[in-house]
Amino acid sequence: MARQISVFLENKPGRISHITGLLARAGINFRASTIADSGTFGIFKIITDNNEQAYRVLKEAGCMLASQEVVIVEIPDKVGAFHRIARLLEKNTINIEDVYCILISRAEKAALVLKVSDPETVKKILKKEKYRLLEEEAL
Repeated sequence: MARQISVFLENKPGRISHITGLLARAGINFRASTIADSGTFGIFKIITDNNEQAYRVLKEAGCMLASQEVVIVEIPDKVGAFHRIARLLEKNTINIEDVYCILISRAEKAALVLKVSDPETVKKILKKEKYRLLEEEAL
């Protein structure tokens, strides 16, 4: 099961470096990250090489955070690859609540990180269609 950590931050200088510093000092490496800006606050979404320890370190530092299950699926780094996944989930009435993409092999493969309403169903659908599902370690 793949998970991402969402850290809720005030949108001010130094907030991101505080988080990255905490994790660097703990020897935790980033695998993927994105920031959703909503004006005065933001959500820093991360996947690390040790999410359990990262969550513990951030929680002990007093950060407001949550951990969510995500589906990470390998796709070819080609035009329309994401669209095929989006259409497949639409046909199965699955809502994509959040998504970001990471290039994992230069000009060959990418990984979509999908936060969806029903991760288990999405995994079954993607496996049936012969997509390769990934865990955090594969990033």
